[in-house]
Parts: sequence; structure tokens; C-alpha cells
Amino acid sequence: MLRDKVGALLLGVAVLAWGCQKKEAAPAAAASPSPAAGATTTLGSLSDEEKPIAALGGAMGKQAGQQLKQMNLNFSPAELEKFKTAFLSSLQDEKGVVAIGSGMGKQAGDQLKQLNLTPSERETFKNAFLAAVDGKEPQYPIEQYGAQLQARAEKTANAAAVTEKEKSLGFRASAEKEQGAVKTPSGLIFKSVSPGSGPVPKATDTVSVNYRGTLTNGTEFDASARHGGPATFQVNGVIPCWTEALQRMRVGGKAHIVCPAEIAYGNRQMGPDIPPGSTLVFDVELLAIQKGGAAQQARAPQGR
Repeated sequence: MLRDKVGALLLGVAVLAWGCQKKEAAPAAAASPSPAAGATTTLGSLSDEEKPIAALGGAMGKQAGQQLKQMNLNFSPAELEKFKTAFLSSLQDEKGVVAIGSGMGKQAGDQLKQLNLTPSERETFKNAFLAAVDGKEPQYPIEQYGAQLQARAEKTANAAAVTEKEKSLGFRASAEKEQGAVKTPSGLIFKSVSPGSGPVPKATDTVSVNYRGTLTNGTEFDASARHGGPATFQVNGVIPCWTEALQRMRVGGKAHIVCPAEIAYGNRQMGPDIPPGSTLVFDVELLAIQKGGAAQQARAPQGR
């Protein structure tokens, strides 16, 4: 849910374990300088619109600083500056120089897209984040501005979804006219490519499938081949489009399905690759119905 994703955004950025090895403890003289006890970030006069962004940057920076301490990396001042530079570079969709900083920056950048920040707000976020990484207490508490950030993220997503849905109308109209395509009352466009001869799964069955998912412009956002093989999941544990489509298939069959946003992810942004309001397109091969049901549930594909 969007609320869940924004909630994760407000909690801060998780450090990605990109092969980072714990360093030997550095001499005390090389450790990062600590701010005076009780020191607070001072960002100057901010508008009412910028204060929630400062709160978010401060919360993320504080979380990042705490995580760096937990990893016991003992960054020197020079290394901490490299971390900051990497974070800011990745935040701007540029290549970073340090794996930890660039990893956190990329994740933060992906999440901040939900807020559609102005250049001024982006600077406010950076300043608040970097000050908090240095150990200063955020000037604006995230608890005070969480509701405003939530509302803004939803407003941004809803506006983006309207545009995305309008863009997909022509694609869907063309897809439902293809030979063999069937449009169901839910809006699903289902086209059997190969019928299969096995049983039809029930909603409570666990199935194994190969799949490839794309946006209407052909951009692939996920595929079972990326993960080394078939995905296994419960039929009624996925987006409505998949639940409906799989119960139209027989084991051994292949299908091409088009999922309007209303039976996919609605107005939610799903990761960096699926915009709000997206119509999703899948090529699906139903390989098997697993014995043991949900007990054998494994990795399920993104976008379903």
C-alpha cells in the first residue's frame, strides 16, 4: 500500500549490504568528530512547505548516522565526506563514489520522487540530512510533519496516475481488439497464446509460473528469468489481475495479459520502475500447481 511505502520512507533509508566489510577499529584521532552534546541543526528560516522536507531529511540523516555507528565503520573525516558526496550524487541520479553512500542515496532518491520536490526543497532536504549524519539533532521533528508528507505523497501519486491512465487508453483499446483477446468485466484483457492441457488452478492453489512484465512502452520491469527460474506463489495472494487471469489458464498454457491500474496497483508507485496508475503487461506460462499449497510458497514476481 502507498501508506506502507510512505511509512517506510519516514522511518529512514535502510543501509544496503553491498558487500561492505566491517573495518578494523581506527585510531581515536581518525574518528569522525562528534558535535557538542545537544547540538541542533540550524537551517535558517524555512517556509511552511520546506519544514516537512527538513524534518524528513533530518530523520533520514539521523537514521543513517545511527546505522553507520552500528556497522562500526569508524569513518575518518575524509571518509565521511566521501560518503556524503556519494549520497548526494546518487540522490541526483548520478554515479556515486562510495558503495554505502551511493546505495543509500539511490534508495532515498527513488523514495523522494513520491514527493516531487522543488530544487529549493531538495537543497533543504540535503542540508538537513547531512547535518543529521554529522550527529546534530534535527531542527524539525519528523513526528510533527509526518501527516503533511503523507498527504503530499498521495497527492503527487494521484496526479501522476491520472496522466499515466490517460496515456494507456489507446494501448488498451488496441489490445482488446487483437484476435483471440477477451476483455472481462474487471477490465482484464486476456489472450491465450497456448491453451495447455492440465488442470485449472483454484484461488487457494499455489502455482509455479514463468513470466515477463512490461509497461505499455515495452520497458521490462521484472521477469522470472532475472531471478534464475520460475516464481511460486498462491493464486489469491497476488494482484487481482493475476488472480483472475491464472484461473482462466490450464497447466502448460501460456497467456498474454493486460492489467489496467484498477486491478493492478492503482495509484501507487511500485519501486522505481512502475509509476502510479500504470497499465501492466505480462506474458505468463503456467508450469504447475504445487502440492502442499501455501506451505510451498516462495518468491513471487514484482508487479503481480
